Amino acid sequence: MEYLPNNDSDKHKQAYLCKLLWDMSRTDYFKYFDLFAGEGTYHLDNGEIFEGAAMLALDMILELNFSYQAYLNEKDPERRKTLEKSVEIFKHNTEVNDEYQKHICRYIQLADKNSLFFIDPTHLTDYKEEDILEHLPDMLATEATLFLYAPESVNINEAHVHGKIINEIFNMIKESDRQHHDYKAGINDSRGYLKRIDHNIVVYPKI
Repeated sequence: MEYLPNNDSDKHKQAYLCKLLWDMSRTDYFKYFDLFAGEGTYHLDNGEIFEGAAMLALDMILELNFSYQAYLNEKDPERRKTLEKSVEIFKHNTEVNDEYQKHICRYIQLADKNSLFFIDPTHLTDYKEEDILEHLPDMLATEATLFLYAPESVNINEAHVHGKIINEIFNMIKESDRQHHDYKAGINDSRGYLKRIDHNIVVYPKI
């Protein structure tokens, strides 16, 4: 599935992200880990410019006057170059890295109660066992807040596989004994034959 910037999923996801950042605005020193940062800024066919979640988060962090360090990851070299240009004004407080798998162990060590892991893959299969699900228990063991976007297809060809991944995500959260909320915008009908439930899962720090 090709990513189309500024789609309905993006709008809902970014609204929840803004609310979450606002709720965390009393943080003294904020650490933001974005595992799938993309290009940062997207130039749309209609001439408009759309800020992806990484840029939106950095802008809001600046507006909220956080002292912060951001860690952005994008595995595609061309997209990473665009991301580096997009976040140029934040460069003194922002690392732009390649695929998160090379850096996740360091991020987990750095994470504390004033941290947010933003996990926003295009495909739910990026959660598969050898990827995000492999590291999710360790992220849940930190004091950080987690925001997991999980686009679950409910069409007949993918329902079983996607349902299994979603169950694994929620089982790991349950085992961590942490409170969470799943913000669902309903069924996404953007492609007619393809019905999709967009899970926006926020995992809160232990009280």
